[in-house]
Amino acid sequence: ARVRDPTDPLPTRELAAVFARLRPREVFTHALSDRHPTHLATVLRVVEALRSLPPGARPRRLLGCEVWGGLDWMEGAGRVALPLRGPAGLVGALLRSFPSQLAQRPYDRGVAGRAAANAAFGPGRLPASGGLVLAMDLGPLLEPGGPSPEALLRRHLEAFRSQALGRLRAARGGG
Repeated sequence: ARVRDPTDPLPTRELAAVFARLRPREVFTHALSDRHPTHLATVLRVVEALRSLPPGARPRRLLGCEVWGGLDWMEGAGRVALPLRGPAGLVGALLRSFPSQLAQRPYDRGVAGRAAANAAFGPGRLPASGGLVLAMDLGPLLEPGGPSPEALLRRHLEAFRSQALGRLRAARGGG
């Protein structure tokens, strides 16, 4: 509830302190198009916390991963494909370590199925891992003078709109 309350500065301050202390090179959070309110609040807090750090203390990469909603609609440089690596079943085992999350929904099977579908239907050859997790490149949000989260999401949505309509026009013979 505190993360979802935009007037409560504590979650952002705590995240900023963790990031300042750990100085991660990469941060993985939720995508800006996630449908879960807590996930959206979390990504906004992460961005706000990282923006509060001096530019030299920010991670070199910030990725918003798919959770409540896939990112297969994205195309181009804004979409990052992350091959699943490690022992078979590692992702499922990790997800199963949170039984409260699996009490009502089989998230472990959903994540595995989405990763398999991303690999099977995505561009290029099927990775040796057999699965891909897709992420939204949120790096522009950390650049000095970078866009707002809303502007970055709008950019991705407009690119999708333009590409989808272009494909439809081409299929109808309209070039």
